[in-house]
Amino acid sequence: METKSTPFLPVRCLVLLGVVIVATAVVTWFLARPQSYEPASGLVQITNDEALQMQATFLETATPTEEVVRGMSLNINQYNAMEGIKRSVAGVAGFRIYYGLDEGAPVMLIKGVDAAQQDITTLVYKTNPGGSGLCPPVCDMPDAND
Repeated sequence: METKSTPFLPVRCLVLLGVVIVATAVVTWFLARPQSYEPASGLVQITNDEALQMQATFLETATPTEEVVRGMSLNINQYNAMEGIKRSVAGVAGFRIYYGLDEGAPVMLIKGVDAAQQDITTLVYKTNPGGSGLCPPVCDMPDAND
C-alpha cells in the first residue's frame, strides 16, 4: 500500500501566511505615509518667506524680559497646525512656534522641525495667538512670591 506524504505546512497555511504578510505591509505603509490634511478654521497656510518677514517685524519691536519662563500655553489652532504638518510632511520630529506680527497684529507661526533640529519650511501655518503664550503671563499657576 502506497502512502502519500503530506508537506510539513499545508499549502493553504502558506497562502494564508502570505496574505497576512502582504496585508500587514499595506497597512504599515498606509499608516506611515504622510496623509492629506484639511486645515481647521483658524489656520492660514503661508509661505516660509512670509513667516520670516512676520518674525522679523515682531523682533523689531520686541522687548526683553527678565521673568523666569515656567511653561507655555498652546491654543487648539496651534495644536491643529502641528497635526496638519505631522500628517502632511514626512520626517517631522518636532515643532517650533515663532512669534510674529502681521500688519501690526500678533500672530503665531508654526513650523515642523526635522531630526537635525532644522525648520521644515515646506508647510508653515499662521494662527491667532489668543490664549497662548509663555507663562507668565499666560498661566494660572500663582507666582512663588505671591
